[in-house]
Amino acid sequence: MFEVARLPNVTTQVIPYEAGEYSAMESSFTILEFTAPVESVVYVEGLIGSIYLDRHQDIGRYQLVFEELRSMACDQ
Repeated sequence: MFEVARLPNVTTQVIPYEAGEYSAMESSFTILEFTAPVESVVYVEGLIGSIYLDRHQDIGRYQLVFEELRSMACDQ
């Protein structure tokens, strides 16, 4: 795992405990972006299973949550 973290195209960010509760705390998600003509997809994994979301409004919502999480992460 640490070898992957050293790659130039990988960024590791940590949300400090002091940040408290935040969106997506009870599940994890991955935004899968592809080149055209394939559309983006969000893979969501939670306690009751996993789903793929491909509606534009769902992808947009998860992109906003991702940006929120990035802004909460510690500076390097």
